[in-house]
Amino acid sequence: SYPNSPVKGVGGEAIIDAPISKILWVLMDHEHKSDWIDKFKEAHTIEETSPLTHIQFAAFDMPFPVSDREFVYSYDFRVDTALNGIVVDVKSVESKKAPAVKEGAVRGEIVDGRYILIPQGDKTFVQAEYLADAKGSLPVWIVNMVQKKWPYKTLEMLRVQVKKPFVKNWPIYENDLKPKLKL
Repeated sequence: SYPNSPVKGVGGEAIIDAPISKILWVLMDHEHKSDWIDKFKEAHTIEETSPLTHIQFAAFDMPFPVSDREFVYSYDFRVDTALNGIVVDVKSVESKKAPAVKEGAVRGEIVDGRYILIPQGDKTFVQAEYLADAKGSLPVWIVNMVQKKWPYKTLEMLRVQVKKPFVKNWPIYENDLKPKLKL
């Protein structure tokens, strides 16, 4: 829960039977996101401001009568030496390169979010936390109810997705982040 926000933050954690590199590849793989993210419609990278900062666009297909939702946000990847893990900070941002809001859609806001990934041998401890405001005219109680299920469903589907044969190691992790971890 976040102070002064009627929208409740959500979070969950799991041990995923895959290395960090494959989990990060799945997070950055737009082509297959609909396999594991509920109501996912489309996504793409708007720009890479550095190898460790990626501005993203994502859209979600909501059931009638709810308007579709779009988000423009940054993924900021960093090593947390105290945790000996990777933190992906997620937050809505403004970008001149972002597409205009599509007709009938609402631009939501990721107020604060993060993925924490800590190696556990051949597995990875994953913690996901999010506070997202869907914006628009949705009652807060509906937003809170829908978001409450998000962490469990997302982490369970991530477990399945990382096992698919097309999943690779994410090169930016291998080249820029992994060397800074004590493995």
